[in-house]
Amino acid sequence: MIRLLSRFVLSASPLVLPLSQQANSEPIPLVKEVNNGSLLNSKEINKAISELSSKIYVVREPARERLRLHMQALVKSGDINRLEIFIESLKKAETNTPDPEVRERIRLLFNSSDLLDAFSKVPENSQRIYIKLLANTGIISRDIVSTDLKVRKRFLQNENIHPAILTFLSRDQDENIRKMVAGNPHTLFSDLAKLATDQSKDVRSVVARNPNTLPVDLAKLAADQSKDVRSIVARNPNLHPSILSRLVEDQEATVRASVAMNQNTLSVDLARLTNDQDEIVRFWVAGNRNTLPVDLSKLAKDQSSDVRYAVVGNLNSSTDTLKILVTDQDKAVADFAQRTLALRSNEN
Repeated sequence: MIRLLSRFVLSASPLVLPLSQQANSEPIPLVKEVNNGSLLNSKEINKAISELSSKIYVVREPARERLRLHMQALVKSGDINRLEIFIESLKKAETNTPDPEVRERIRLLFNSSDLLDAFSKVPENSQRIYIKLLANTGIISRDIVSTDLKVRKRFLQNENIHPAILTFLSRDQDENIRKMVAGNPHTLFSDLAKLATDQSKDVRSVVARNPNTLPVDLAKLAADQSKDVRSIVARNPNLHPSILSRLVEDQEATVRASVAMNQNTLSVDLARLTNDQDEIVRFWVAGNRNTLPVDLSKLAKDQSSDVRYAVVGNLNSSTDTLKILVTDQDKAVADFAQRTLALRSNEN
């Protein structure tokens, strides 16, 4: 068996170069002919592959480790062409050996999790072609690099997607794909930071809504030129109170309403918003748990019945405020105030 596999590997050493290299007049060597760290030369690769069929543990396991380290070294170097040739040589060996145990040993070298974990070590200018190589060789799903938008979108619906794949897809040309990545709970902080500057306001809006987006990136989005983005980020529970305080002065009512809605907004800023000219802003102030009783008492006199109704529902409203609202001219407000007073009385 060893001789059989060895003959195959040695005869297969002049491998066909990838298409990207076939046009070159001087093709690159398969591997460096001198050792460089964990890199193996062609003879050492052939020897290690043949030793994978050994029945002797101390022979086959060190051989598997040498091949694994060689692959890691190629990944780290970013030499995708040589990595492609190496992977193809292993796959040919896997296909041609009749021994299922040997095939499994070779297959273990293609652990998708390990190869994806190594993604961050690949130079950035080689990362895209690296993922494509893993997909085209069947190590990871080919759906990731499909030209069909529906296929890529369907793949992103999977619950557990490796962060490396999300990084790859965060650079997709289609904004719908980038939006899905921006909303994924497994997307890396660094990728969310990049998507926070995406040219599409819809992508930035999804980043603004993501609870995993870092406060520093939320702060940048709070200054976004789009009012929709600012409105969404103002509702994010991780937005720092100091940024919320700044947004109190925003010209857009939808943004100020989001600030009033946020449960991290300081009482002093909510007090400033009690005088807001927009009814929807005052409504959310009346319903915020951080609004002080004195400000709720003020809002109990608001011209909007919806605002006064929200005051009744706020647990911070004083008994005196509720007693005033029992006689409110709006029947719904008055009835709600009466029921609330009755409940408080029963609780005491």
